Amino acid sequence: MRTGQRDEHVKECLSCRIPHEPGRHAIDQRLEILRRLFGIPLDREQDLRMELPADPEGSFKLWRELLEQNHMSPDMDTRKIGLQFSASGQHKTWPENRFSELGARLLSCSEKNIVCLMGGPGDKRAALRIKESMGKKSGHPGRILELAGKIKLSRFPELVKGLDLLITNDTGPLHAAIAVHTPTISLFVASNHGETGPVQDLAIHRIITKEKPCLPCLEKYCKDPSCMDLITVDEVFEAAVRALDSKYQQNP
Repeated sequence: MRTGQRDEHVKECLSCRIPHEPGRHAIDQRLEILRRLFGIPLDREQDLRMELPADPEGSFKLWRELLEQNHMSPDMDTRKIGLQFSASGQHKTWPENRFSELGARLLSCSEKNIVCLMGGPGDKRAALRIKESMGKKSGHPGRILELAGKIKLSRFPELVKGLDLLITNDTGPLHAAIAVHTPTISLFVASNHGETGPVQDLAIHRIITKEKPCLPCLEKYCKDPSCMDLITVDEVFEAAVRALDSKYQQNP
């Protein structure tokens, strides 16, 4: 028996399809497959938790290497802020120029802030554009780390664990950050944060969302996905400052 959830790529291969329930979190929906197969409840709070192994010592060494390679003192009192500017679809992606403006403001507001541009090998060109624009706007190009495609997947949890804050679209690194207990600010409009947003440690995760301007929402099939523009740089910047202040008040 081949059991799984509705998916346009594999649905014809399934002998037992479990219906997709809009509004139900993706983790809970995946657990439903196990419930159906093995008859176990999986309804405790800890059943929904994501945990990803990330060695603190490995994270420390990785960040020490990255800072030294970029001519920054690894002993500096820094706040490392990750910007995950890409996503699996344009409908889930905050505009490049917003990430650039946000990064410039974060660099300008404190000399302790380091901005780290996250992404895969396919994000390299966009990362370089954002880095150049951010450096010009802020006047602090030396505190920008461009990491697109430079970190092996096996070390990605250690990278994310070393961040003080990740600001991200609705995409994989958001879930990695949640699983290693790194504070996040996640941006949602077309996608539903009730289905793919944080469900654990909510005190350290902030969601910024807006109502969808178009109903029904075409999501990944939209030919003009501009709804993420509804999220402003001001509100993300203010949320970032609050998140960093809160973390350092608790851990001075």
